Amino acid sequence: DSSKELQGNHGLHIPSPCLAVAFNLQTLQANFAVQTLKPLGTAQNGFSATSCGNAKDQVYGLAQCRGDVSSNDCLSCIQDASKEIRKRCPDQADARIWYEYCFLRYNTKNFLGEVDTSYGIFYYNTAYVTDPDAFNEELGALMDRIKSQAVGPFNKGLGKGESKLSPFETLYALVQCTRDLSQLSCSQCLAIATGNFPTFCNSKKGCRVLYRSCYVRYELYPFFFPLDSRQTLASTSMASYVSVVVSKTEEKLAESNCAIEGGVITCRFDNPLGQFCGSNTKTTRQISSNIDAVLAKLVQGTAQNGFSATSYGNAKDQVYGLAQCRGDVSSNDCLSCIQDASEEIRKRCPDQADARIWYDYCFLSPNGPDKSQAVAPFNKGLGKGESKLSPFETLDALVQCTRDLSQLSCSQCLAIAIGNFPTFCNSKKGCRVLYGSCYVRYELYPFFFPLDS
Repeated sequence: DSSKELQGNHGLHIPSPCLAVAFNLQTLQANFAVQTLKPLGTAQNGFSATSCGNAKDQVYGLAQCRGDVSSNDCLSCIQDASKEIRKRCPDQADARIWYEYCFLRYNTKNFLGEVDTSYGIFYYNTAYVTDPDAFNEELGALMDRIKSQAVGPFNKGLGKGESKLSPFETLYALVQCTRDLSQLSCSQCLAIATGNFPTFCNSKKGCRVLYRSCYVRYELYPFFFPLDSRQTLASTSMASYVSVVVSKTEEKLAESNCAIEGGVITCRFDNPLGQFCGSNTKTTRQISSNIDAVLAKLVQGTAQNGFSATSYGNAKDQVYGLAQCRGDVSSNDCLSCIQDASEEIRKRCPDQADARIWYDYCFLSPNGPDKSQAVAPFNKGLGKGESKLSPFETLDALVQCTRDLSQLSCSQCLAIAIGNFPTFCNSKKGCRVLYGSCYVRYELYPFFFPLDS
């Protein structure tokens, strides 16, 4: 009975990578972190994230069950995983283990909230479908549909569905993100996972991609709940599957900027994309004071409409400033980003009167004397779109000018930015160009709002 086998063994047991990390923690401490994950935290809602210890000895942990399994199966799987991971990775501070029904990880480095596709396990069926083109079209459409489900606000990162290929054959698919991710991060992880299909899963009868941050699977048999009354859960024997392990350190999109307190995860914005501190524009005490005043006005002004241009002071001590958020982000994210930027720029450029800082969601620039602004408040200068490259891959692109530019100046800035593509971005999977007046970016995963849900 396949369902009994799943309950007892949780189906496929995928060995965890025991990553080579210097382990200077007491074994008991790492064990305690796993113990906090094991019992009720995950069983109650299928997810738990926690930490234990302080400073350099702190251990972070996450456990999550597949969103369609029962609470009893979830608890049983996490209990098994918490015991097995200590046997398989007894001396490692960074360890992960995947089961059919659950996933568990702990690390001395804070990984909460980050999209981590640096280490992946790929399982693919050795058998091929008979009509690859038609199959890939159906699979791509189904994956698009369930990825949209997963990033929906009430779906907890889970998407699943099926598509009838013929009167006798049905395609089943499931995707899931760990619930420490934002909707955008979830969408990015799933896009990267399905982007591997042409390489590892092309025309195969079944395939799954396992990352720390998300999971993708499709089969030509039922494998998720609830079952149709006419269905039975198929055996998950992996005799006809081949596994491939891929490690790509460059695939990690961002470091964690999240903290956990009382079981609640809160995240700050990523570190700045970059900054410019003008070497020939040293501040005086009065100019420094005026910069602080300009930054305060920029934070207040940008919160209202995503853009602010202002000045403070008189004559040779006058300071001009500009702040703008990416045109697709929410007002709350905009305000948070500008607040972070106004604090960070003073740390990074403490003595410069000409400074600029770029974040993913915003840009800020306080400038010293002799800088003028021509504010065009109704010219938002934003363009974004996507193009389907294949059933499994979509190109997303966004351009934006600062709203002080005229339409002609905006067009000129964007033309210059895009003109850099052959030199710096040629045939790359993603690229961005950051200027003080405009911004250009393209990726093979979603990065702007609104998300398709």
